[in-house]
Amino acid sequence: MRFGLLSDAHGNHAALRHAASWLSDRVDDLIFAGDAFSDHRFSNETVTTLRELGATYVLGNHERSLLSPAGARARAAEHVEPDLLAWVAERPSRAEVLGDRVRILVVHASPWPPLDQYLSPSAASLGPAADLDADVLVVGHAHQPFATQMGTTLVVNPGSVGRADAPGLGDLLTFAVLDTTGSGDGRPAVTHYAFVGPDGEISRLDER
Repeated sequence: MRFGLLSDAHGNHAALRHAASWLSDRVDDLIFAGDAFSDHRFSNETVTTLRELGATYVLGNHERSLLSPAGARARAAEHVEPDLLAWVAERPSRAEVLGDRVRILVVHASPWPPLDQYLSPSAASLGPAADLDADVLVVGHAHQPFATQMGTTLVVNPGSVGRADAPGLGDLLTFAVLDTTGSGDGRPAVTHYAFVGPDGEISRLDER
C-alpha cells in the first residue's frame, strides 16, 4: 500500500488541498500527523478537508491547546463551526494503521516522554524508536522532513505542508509518500515531495 503522509498545515487550507489533490490518484490512503490549525485560530476549511478526505488524523499540540481550558476564547470565536470542532475533539492523540502487514504508529511529536519534544533525525533523538512495536513511526511537529531507520523501525517526518520554516528549505512546503512494499527489498520506502505554496509545481524534494 501507498500512504500520503501530511502534517502541520497550520490553517494553510489551500496548500493542504493542493498536496491532497496531487496525492489522490497516487496513494491508497492519507495520514495527517497533527496541527491542522494554530491554537489561536481554528480553521474550518482545513478541518473540513481532512474530514472529507477520510484521513487518519491525530491531534497535535495546537489542537490540544485549543481544546484545553486555555483555548476557551478561541473555541468561542464566531467563525468556528461547532460540528467541526466536535469532530476534532473526537480525534485520537495516536493511531495505529496496518498496511500490507506493516504496522504504522502515528503521533504528532513523540510516542515516548516528553510527548511534545521535537524529534530530529539524529540517533540520540530517535534512540527509543528502536524499541517500538512498530515498523514505521510517523511524526510531525518539527517541520523537518526526514526518514531514518532505527533498528527495525523507520521513523518518518513528512515536514510541514503549511509552513515553510524548515532550516535549509527556504520557501518549500513538504509532504511524503510511504510505500509499504518498498522498492524490492520488502522494507517500507519513503519519498519526500516539495512545492512552493499554495499551488506550486510538486516534485521530489531531493530533485530541488
